[in-house]
Amino acid sequence: MPEDQVDDLDELDGSTLRKKLEKALGENKKLRDDVAGFKARSVITEKGFTLVKPEDLAGVDPDKVEERAAQLHEQRQGQQRDLARDLLVRQGYEGNDLEEALETLMAGDAPAPQVREPDPAEAFESVRALDRQAAAPVSGIDTAKLHGVQAIEAGLAANSKKPRRF
Repeated sequence: MPEDQVDDLDELDGSTLRKKLEKALGENKKLRDDVAGFKARSVITEKGFTLVKPEDLAGVDPDKVEERAAQLHEQRQGQQRDLARDLLVRQGYEGNDLEEALETLMAGDAPAPQVREPDPAEAFESVRALDRQAAAPVSGIDTAKLHGVQAIEAGLAANSKKPRRF
């Protein structure tokens, strides 16, 4: 009698019971990992933990995902702040200027870089400069190796590019 059809566990021997237990534990672990992954994505999105990835929370108990995500996010924010401070010090900031620049940088309120409007005369000159460029043929196909219709088309195309003399 197949072991999957036995409902009475008293009738099964020890090795069969062990196989069933290991199978059930494996399925349970897989389901637990799936739930933890879904919960991790949900928590990261809802709480705005931008410095945490779902992979960082792999293997974490689903009940502790939010707590662990908050710890990781806080830890990484500290690392980010330390890195920003080091970079600003290297740029010559110190004292109150350093703290103000750090707060501005960490708050994301850094001013956007100034983009100047192009001068129409400069744009016109750049187009004219492109027109004066020597042009090379785009195709690197050796027309001597073509046959049939392709050879005829290549020959006609080459003849049409030659200047006509009147």
